Amino acid sequence: YAESIATQAVSSNALSPTAAQLIAGFLFVNGTATGAVQLNVPTAANIIATLGPTIPFDGTYSEPIHVVNVNLGQTISLSAADSNVTIVAAGTGAANTVASNNVRKFILTVTSATTVSITSVGYWTL
Repeated sequence: YAESIATQAVSSNALSPTAAQLIAGFLFVNGTATGAVQLNVPTAANIIATLGPTIPFDGTYSEPIHVVNVNLGQTISLSAADSNVTIVAAGTGAANTVASNNVRKFILTVTSATTVSITSVGYWTL
């Protein structure tokens, strides 16, 4: 799957990208927020359905996800939509948050036919 860019503007303190937007490769988040922003990750079922029926379900299939916080002035925190999505912090400085003017890279791995994990692997400043 080729990476592409999806953009989502925030006008409140929460956003819910579609599975297609999330797995595009780069999710640019901009707009106006009055406080910390919660990014609601789609359900595992929606993510897996968007990836299509030909992917393996044995933990060997992964996709990079980059969440780009474009000068929101607020931190973005990823939150799992259901118990079939696991968000994991790994590596130095890794977490489920993206500070303003930063990019955080995550690796989405399909761990079974019904579950995915999203692992933070690092960040950089814009």
